[in-house]
Amino acid sequence: MRDNLDLALLYSEPFHYSDDMVLHPITMKDILDFNLLKASITVRKNSIFPIKKILKMSYLEFLFYCHNNTELAEEFKMPLLPYYYTFAFKLLQLVFKDQDVKANPMIGGFMVNGTEISHEQFDDFRRIIIAQNGIDFDIDEFIHRDTQEALEKAQAAIATKEKYTLEDYIDSVCLAMGLKEVQVKDMPIRKFWRYVRRISKRDIFTILKTAESSGMVKFKQPIEYWMTQIDTDDKYKDVKTDADSIRSMMRG
Repeated sequence: MRDNLDLALLYSEPFHYSDDMVLHPITMKDILDFNLLKASITVRKNSIFPIKKILKMSYLEFLFYCHNNTELAEEFKMPLLPYYYTFAFKLLQLVFKDQDVKANPMIGGFMVNGTEISHEQFDDFRRIIIAQNGIDFDIDEFIHRDTQEALEKAQAAIATKEKYTLEDYIDSVCLAMGLKEVQVKDMPIRKFWRYVRRISKRDIFTILKTAESSGMVKFKQPIEYWMTQIDTDDKYKDVKTDADSIRSMMRG
């Protein structure tokens, strides 16, 4: 599956999970809905909820367990948690474009084109959606909740200082690439943010190279060319925790 997915990502094409299940990359016209709905597939349930019952659940079981569970939401201060099962359903409707997607609230599952989705398949869908749409999340990572909250506070502080809006980014891409807003609407979200980073990298390279060429500035390290890889390093590499501690809690 990985090789086929890599090829689909390369050209922002739909991914054929099976003969009758095709996941489409979400485009910019749905970015506001996507920014809300994606929270349903990026909960670090094993670190946020250190409860044996939840640790033993699959992610799909966890979503259904949280459905309308206001008590759990209040206990862990996650007000949108009771809606995540519904959010996941709406997210599947977006990615399985023009296909028949149904929720089965009686058993807490989903059906796609008449097929009941297994827990393993739902995990596959999570991975595919995360990859297709450039979500900065690794479902295999375990990060302590207090560490994640500290990181999120730091990131929020940086975002507040920068004060860039989505419209600012859209304007920048349009100007840099000579596009109209209507063309951006049909652009896959993952590709849009890659363009934003590439444009920034190119502009920084041009500025630094111009300064170096003037003879007035000398850099200690060679200037990285703007066409090199733009994917960032793992921002959580120093705070990962061995999942063995979680597995031990699940025994018995």
